[in-house]
Amino acid sequence: MAFIDIFNFKKYFATDSDSQVARVGHVNQLARRVTEPTVMTQETPSEPITCNAYCAKINIPQISTETVYTLEINNSLVKADSLVFASVGSSTMTIDWVVTSSISCGDGFMTITIVNSSTDIDLNNPFVNFLIIK
Repeated sequence: MAFIDIFNFKKYFATDSDSQVARVGHVNQLARRVTEPTVMTQETPSEPITCNAYCAKINIPQISTETVYTLEINNSLVKADSLVFASVGSSTMTIDWVVTSSISCGDGFMTITIVNSSTDIDLNNPFVNFLIIK
């Protein structure tokens, strides 16, 4: 659906039913992009994983204390100017010491860097969720 600016509001919403049509169109566009997340496991640390999906959950190996972990993902849907959101989860995680420090994209790949700044707790059963917006 094209961007609807406030100055052309009447053009797009001439009748009461137009807003419903716009909502349905917007939801349908999102449904085409965001499907059931793909779930994968990275067996070997520091080896790139191939995941050609707009959204996914990737299980990764344990991340030790005070460690920087780099997850490289080959994905044909990613472009150099893609907008990607990522989050990290774990069975032993607290919010204040695990950080997704950077996400960099190139044509066909992305790199997500995770920092475990805890001095005494390893990340057990960690996973990364990502969503490609564009």
